[in-house]
Amino acid sequence: MDKTKLLKIEDDSDLLDVTGLQYKEFQTSRNQIKFYTLKILQTIPIDCKETALLTQQVTELLLNAAEHGNHWNETLLIKVWYGFTATIFRLIVQDQGTGFRDIERWNQWNLKRDECIRTRNFREMENYIGYRPMMVAQAKNGGSGGISLFGAVEYWDGGIVFSSSGNCIGVKKEFAAVY
Repeated sequence: MDKTKLLKIEDDSDLLDVTGLQYKEFQTSRNQIKFYTLKILQTIPIDCKETALLTQQVTELLLNAAEHGNHWNETLLIKVWYGFTATIFRLIVQDQGTGFRDIERWNQWNLKRDECIRTRNFREMENYIGYRPMMVAQAKNGGSGGISLFGAVEYWDGGIVFSSSGNCIGVKKEFAAVY
């Protein structure tokens, strides 16, 4: 099994560099997140084989910005920078919230979770289904307890990085070249 993938905090990361990327601003709106995703992905190369997964992951990042960052406040914006090449998709999402402050704690949680998977310790794994510090608050709203980050670290194979403020995330996906 590969090394556990972790979230990074790095303001000067290439993943947060907006040079050459397209830019859009979206109003925080429960009813528009999927539409915003489609606006971003309308420039996807026609031969991309991962459209469904990419759509799901982009939607999740926009949802997180709207829900956890902007708290569904429709007066706040979600800023998005994105770009495609034949083999790479980059996305930066910034909300107007106070930022994700549990990055290091989440990384430790994920390391323990991954160890349970590697050692096939499924009894202990029950304690790592969802990210506990978030689950208490999420359970009240019917949320999933932060499990989308587990999928995100696997999907975004070019990395995930947060700004030090925690309210801006940069991701990168690398696709196999199609000839």
